[in-house]
Amino acid sequence: MRQSRPPLARMQHIDRELRNNCYPNCTRVACHFEVSSKSIQRDIEYMRDMLNAPIDYDKKKKGYFYKKDWAFLTSAFIDRQEAEALKATKKVLSRYQGTPYYQEISSALDKVLQYLPATCSENGILDIYSFEQPASSEIDTKTFTLLDEAIRNSWKIAIAYRAPSKQAETERTVHPYRLHYDQSKSTWYLIAFCELRQATRTFAVNRIRSITP
Repeated sequence: MRQSRPPLARMQHIDRELRNNCYPNCTRVACHFEVSSKSIQRDIEYMRDMLNAPIDYDKKKKGYFYKKDWAFLTSAFIDRQEAEALKATKKVLSRYQGTPYYQEISSALDKVLQYLPATCSENGILDIYSFEQPASSEIDTKTFTLLDEAIRNSWKIAIAYRAPSKQAETERTVHPYRLHYDQSKSTWYLIAFCELRQATRTFAVNRIRSITP
């Protein structure tokens, strides 16, 4: 006997069927979960009436369908305050445009924000806030990615580095520990054990000219 599942699991199944254009109906879904058709009817009514799911019924195909795109998880679990918090995150994140991982995080937020419930108006409390864009040092994406990989894989690497007080580059063999962003200086730093100095040192990432794994 199939174990009874909570309404959320049933609604997730219904959402999946609707998204795949399978035209589910109460009888078929009820059979799948071994519950009554009335239980499934209540699930669908909850999705439509409480979550504003654009569900309609096709008499010819004898099943339900989505009239337009809709995100079940977002609409089900994000309320107005949480939506405003996400918008705040997006707005604060814009201060760091051009820094590593900005594009990936921004893209992930956009995917959620585009499916916010209709009750979450664009003209919210965040309109009274503004943020100044800080000046940040340019970071080579390839350099940052190599440092990230070196830390995650515990690699020893050789770097060509130009210190602020020197024009000439020096070769250093280092064991990277951490990437640190100094907000006061708008600069990324590599914290690593330096074999030359036999001590932990901090290197400005924008002054690293090359990396050899």
